[in-house]
Amino acid sequence: MSERRHILVLGCGWLGLPLAARLVQAGHRVTGTTTSPEKLSRLADAGVEPLLLALSPAPAAPLPLRPDAVVLAFPPQARTQGDGFHARQMAGACSLFGEARPPLLYVSSTGVYPEADGLFDEHAPLQPGHPVARAEAVLRASGHPLTVVRMGGLMGDDRVGVRYFSGKATDRGDAPVNFIHRDDAIGILLFVLEKGCWGETFNAVAPLHPTRRELYTAQARRLGLPMPQFISPPQPPPQRVVASGKIQASGYRFRHPDPLLF
Repeated sequence: MSERRHILVLGCGWLGLPLAARLVQAGHRVTGTTTSPEKLSRLADAGVEPLLLALSPAPAAPLPLRPDAVVLAFPPQARTQGDGFHARQMAGACSLFGEARPPLLYVSSTGVYPEADGLFDEHAPLQPGHPVARAEAVLRASGHPLTVVRMGGLMGDDRVGVRYFSGKATDRGDAPVNFIHRDDAIGILLFVLEKGCWGETFNAVAPLHPTRRELYTAQARRLGLPMPQFISPPQPPPQRVVASGKIQASGYRFRHPDPLLF
């Protein structure tokens, strides 16, 4: 994708907006969507062509755009809208382009994998009925070229894991983390777009997996926050590790491989 392309970023939030800004900096034409009128100026300030669009779940009409690639970067809202809402949103997103079939880059989640002991690569079975797994299935059946990037827990900038547990009790201290820094989340999405890695599924998780106890203890000391209270659970937490070897073998190099240093 070295030549100038038109990229549509559906969902310019905490991840989508800095991704769109990076694409602008790389010389591409970028259209970005938001559901909030007050955020339109933020997109324009970043050089992004702003578009007010809500997939709730279907669009009112197809867009008068023919992008070279589309990034789908908005959350499933399953807690507020129900488990099937996000899959219907994905069907609505595919209908935005009429008969055109631009390549789609879907920001998925490692939450599709079961909470169980084991090492989970891209071939591991998914949780049946998971809202994001259902959305993936809709996109795979759409006829669009598709790459799915399953993000680990997104961290970095204002998101620091210990802030959610500082001074609170948790029985998950001995569980390994499957986190990714936002810099690497954006880096992997850019890598896919630049290399044209279509028809793939990638896990996007930092290569190292300290326990929550190790991570939150280090972060609390570094930030001067009250330490979480690590209590013993009735049963040991699942030793669930999501593997990111495939994206590394494809040539991506993590900027932040160790969550202890996020």
